[in-house]
Amino acid sequence: MFDLLRFSLGDMIKCGHLIRQSTAECGCMEDAANEILKVIYTNFRDSDTGKGNFVLVRFFKTHRFGLLPEELKQAALERSGATCNDKESDKGLQDDTNCLTLLSTYGVEEAWNKRQTSEGHQVIPLYSVSFVNSLPMVSALLSQLGVDIHDVVHNNTQRQFINADKTYGVFYVYDATSNPLVPAQEGFVIPYGVKSVLGFGGELPNGEIFAVMMFCGVYLSDDIADMFKTLALSVQYAIVPFKTSAFRGHYSPTGKLDSSSLYSRVYILSNLMRVTEEMALLATTRLDDMVSQQTMELKESYRTQGVINSILSLSLSPMSLEAQLQEILELLLSVSWFALEPVGSISIVEDEKEVLVLKASVNFNEHLLSKCRRIPFNRCLCGIAAYTKQIVFSDCIDERHETTYPGILEHGHYCVPIMLADGSVLGVVNLYVRSRHKRSLREEEFLSAIAKTIAGIIERKRMEDMLRLSNEQLEEKVMTRNIDMVMANARLEVEVKNHKNARKKLKHNYQIQQTINSILEISLRASSLDEILREILTVVVSIPWISLESKACVFLVDDNKKVLRMYSSYNFNDEHLKRCKEISFGQCLCGKAALQEEIVFSSGLHSEPHHDIAYSGIQDHGHYCVPIKYQEKVIGVFTVFTKEGHKRKQDDETILLALTNTLAGVIMRYSTEDILREREEHLRSVIRTSVTAIISIDTDGRIAFWNDGASNIFGYSADEVIGRDLSLIIPERFRDDYRAGLSCQFSSGPPPLATGETCELIGLNKAGVEFPIELSLTRWSARSGTFFTGIIRDITRRKNAISELEQSLNKLRGITGAVIEAMSVAVEVRDPYTAGHQRRVADLARSIAHEMGLSNDQRDGLRVAAEIHDLGKISVPAEILSKAGKLKPQEFEIIKDHSDIGYNILKGIDFPYPVADIVLQHHEKLNGSGYPRGLSGEDILIEARIICVADVVEAMANHRPYRPALGLEKAFDEINTNSGTLYDPDVVQACMRAFSKGFAFKH
Repeated sequence: MFDLLRFSLGDMIKCGHLIRQSTAECGCMEDAANEILKVIYTNFRDSDTGKGNFVLVRFFKTHRFGLLPEELKQAALERSGATCNDKESDKGLQDDTNCLTLLSTYGVEEAWNKRQTSEGHQVIPLYSVSFVNSLPMVSALLSQLGVDIHDVVHNNTQRQFINADKTYGVFYVYDATSNPLVPAQEGFVIPYGVKSVLGFGGELPNGEIFAVMMFCGVYLSDDIADMFKTLALSVQYAIVPFKTSAFRGHYSPTGKLDSSSLYSRVYILSNLMRVTEEMALLATTRLDDMVSQQTMELKESYRTQGVINSILSLSLSPMSLEAQLQEILELLLSVSWFALEPVGSISIVEDEKEVLVLKASVNFNEHLLSKCRRIPFNRCLCGIAAYTKQIVFSDCIDERHETTYPGILEHGHYCVPIMLADGSVLGVVNLYVRSRHKRSLREEEFLSAIAKTIAGIIERKRMEDMLRLSNEQLEEKVMTRNIDMVMANARLEVEVKNHKNARKKLKHNYQIQQTINSILEISLRASSLDEILREILTVVVSIPWISLESKACVFLVDDNKKVLRMYSSYNFNDEHLKRCKEISFGQCLCGKAALQEEIVFSSGLHSEPHHDIAYSGIQDHGHYCVPIKYQEKVIGVFTVFTKEGHKRKQDDETILLALTNTLAGVIMRYSTEDILREREEHLRSVIRTSVTAIISIDTDGRIAFWNDGASNIFGYSADEVIGRDLSLIIPERFRDDYRAGLSCQFSSGPPPLATGETCELIGLNKAGVEFPIELSLTRWSARSGTFFTGIIRDITRRKNAISELEQSLNKLRGITGAVIEAMSVAVEVRDPYTAGHQRRVADLARSIAHEMGLSNDQRDGLRVAAEIHDLGKISVPAEILSKAGKLKPQEFEIIKDHSDIGYNILKGIDFPYPVADIVLQHHEKLNGSGYPRGLSGEDILIEARIICVADVVEAMANHRPYRPALGLEKAFDEINTNSGTLYDPDVVQACMRAFSKGFAFKH
C-alpha cells in the first residue's frame, strides 16, 4: 500500500514493479489497462485512515477511427457531430483520424468501474486542432505531456513528442477547484472532493499515445507529481506487447512477445533505470543538503564553545585583569556568525559605586575614549544596562545613545550587564552591531553566558588580589620574626662567646633555623609546589656542615599504585631521572626508607645497604634517604647525596628530620589548598554556569535551592520558588505519585528511585507547558536536616533529534532496498528464462544461514548479495543467456566473466557487508576448482559458500533453456556426493535440514 502524500522513491520503484508484473497474464490492451488501473486505484491509500487516495482513475489511448469497434465509432461520430456519410466535412472522421479512447476506469461510484457505462468520455475524436483546443483538459494534458497537438491531429507518427528524446511526461493541476482545465466542477469536482488532478502518459513505438488520469482526494506537491514520470515508463513497458490487440473480443492474443516488442521493452527499461537513477541522485543530494545544514550548525556551536573555552583559559593565565579583559573583548569581536562591527568595550565598577570605568576597548577613537572613560549608572546605553541589570539593545543611534560626536557613523549596540549570582553588577560588555541589525534571542543567550564567565573571572581576580595581600602580610610577619630571632641569636652569641661548645651549638642551631626559615619563606611564595620544592632543594644542598653532593630530590607517594614518584629534583642527569622516575616500596634505598618508615643511610654504592639502581658512568656517592611523614603516614621520601665515605652522624639526621618535618607541612599545605581550591572553584563554576537545572528540596518537599539552569528550563526565578512545594513543576496527574514517592524516600522501605540513578519524567514549566526531562537524584544531610538534590535536563531536543535520525535512517534503508530490487529486475529482464532465480537463491540462502546460526549482519549481507549475485550477467549477450543448446567453450568463458563484472560494478559501493567479494566468490569450489580466482577452503567467504550450494540446488531443481528441470532429488544427490570436495559440508547439512523443515521454492 502506498500513501500519496508520503510517496517516496522506494514506493515509486515498488509501484512500477507491480504495474510491470500486472499485465503478464493479459490477452489484450483493454485487459492490461484494467490490471494497471486496479494496481493504482487499490494500492494508493491514506496510511492513517485506510481511505483511498483517488476519487477516479482512467486509462486513455489513441486509436485510429477505422480500427475502433462499431459502438465506439458511433460514439466518436456523435461526439464530433458528424455521421458516417459526412467524411468530407470539417467534422468528418477519416479511418486514420486519431481518437482518444477510454480503455479502463475505476472510481468510487459503481458506474465508473466500466468503460461502457462512462458518460461522455468513451471516445474523443481528435479531428482538428480547434476541436482539441476547445477541450481544455485534453489540450492541457497533451501539452503538459510534451505532445505536439498538430502531429496528433494530422497523424504524424514521426514527431509526436516535442522533445524527440523523451516519450513520456506528467500532467499536473495542483488545485482542481474552479480551475478552467478541470470540467464538471459542480457535478464532480466539488461534491466528490477532488483536490488535485495528476496524469502521466507517453508514446508507444507505433506512435500511439496513452495517458492515465487520476483525480485525487488530496493536494499533491510538485516533487511527488514529478515522480510519476517513471510510472509512465512502467506502463509503457506493460502495454507494449498489446499494440495489435486493443479491445477485448475483437483481436486474438499472440501468446508471446515479438522481437520489436521485446526490443521496445529493453529500451523502456533502459529509460526507466536512467530516470530512477536520476531521481535517486536527487534524493541523495537533498539528504546531503540536510546533513550539510546540520553540520554547519554543529560547527557554529563548536566555534562558539571554542570562544567560551578560550575565555576560560585566559582566566587561568597570570596576566592582569585589564589584559585579560582586552583579550576577551578581541575574542568576542572575532565571532564570525555575529553581525558585529569591529568596535567594543568592557567597563567595570571599581571603588566608586554605580560608576563604570573603561578597562578594555577595541577601535575606540579619541572621542569615545574620553567620553566613555567613566559612565554613571543609567547614563547612555551602558549605564542603562548596569542600572536595569538587563541587556540593552539598539539597532541605531536613538535617544538613549547620549554619547555622540560629529561624524559618528550609524550603528547599533548590545550592552550586556556583568553580574554575580546575587545580582551585584560588576560591569558592562558593550558591542557594536551593524545598523538595523535584528535582535536575536540566540545572540543574547550567548552574550549572557559570556557575561557570566567574565563575572567569574573578575571575581576570581579580586579574590587573588585579596589572597596576595594576605600573603604579603604573612610574609611581613615572618620577616619580623626572622629579624627578632636573628637579634635573639646575636644576644645569645654575645652571652656565650666565651663558651666554645655552646657557641658552636648556637651557630649550628642558628644555621638550622636559618635553613628552616628560608624554607618557610620559600613556601609562602606564589609558585607551584614543584618550583617551591626545587628552590628548597637548592637551599638544602648548600648546607655547609654536611658533606653533601650537589644533588637531592623529593619523592611523593602514589597511593593508587603504592610506589614513589619523583616529584622534584636538583642536578640530576637524564639517565638518573629516567631510572628513578618511579620506585616501588622496598626498591633501592629510597624504597626501603618508605617501606621501613625510617632513615636509610649508605656511605657508598658498594656498601650496605646496597644501591639497587645503577647505570654506566654513575659516580660513587652515599645517601641519606629520609621518609617524609605526616600524622604517622609516609607521604614521600627526601633524599640527599653525600660524598663517598661520609660517616653517619646523629646531628646530620637531626637536621634532616627537622627539614623533613618542615617539608611535610609544606607538601600537605599545598596538597590541601590545591584540593580545596579546585573543588571549590569547580563546584562554584559548575553550579553557577551550568545550563542544567539543579534543585534541592527538604523533607517536606519544599524547594531549598534553585540555580539559573532551573530558571531557564522551568521559567521561574529563584525568588518565585524558594520555600514552595516542588509539585509546582510537576503535572497535576503525577503529583500524588510524587508525594507517595517522597514519603517512601524518608521511610524505612525501599525508595522508588535509588540515588545516583537516572530516569526520564515529564516536567511542567511556568507557562503550563509539559516537556520531557531527565532526572538524577542524590540524598545528603547537613546540620539543618536531610535534603534531596536533583539534576534535571530538558531533553526535548534530544528526543526530537532521535526521532528525526530514525526517520532519515528508515528512508535511507528504503532507498537502498529499492536500488537492490532494481538491480535484480535489470538482470532478470536480460534473462527471462531464469526470472526469479536470484530471489529463490536468496530465499534458500537465508534459510541455510538461519540453520547455521549466522549473525544478523551476516544474514543481511547474504540477502543483499544473493539477490544480485548474477548482476554481472547484465553484460552477457542475451542470445548466450537464452541459448537452448549446449554452450560453446568460448561462450561459457563469457558467462564465467559475470562474477568479475558483478564484483567491478559493486566494489565501489560502500555496503556495510562484503557484498562485492561474496558476488565475486559465489562460483568458487571448496577444492579450488571453481572460478574466477580458484580459491579454496577457508579463503572463500562463508556467505559465498552458502550461495554456491543454494545456486546449484535452485538451478537443478528448475527449468533452464538448455534442459528441463532435473528435480530436487538430483540436486540433493549432487551436493551430498560432492560434500567436502566441491561444497562446504556444514552448508550442505544446513541445506538438507532447511528442506526437511518444510522449505520450498516460491514461483
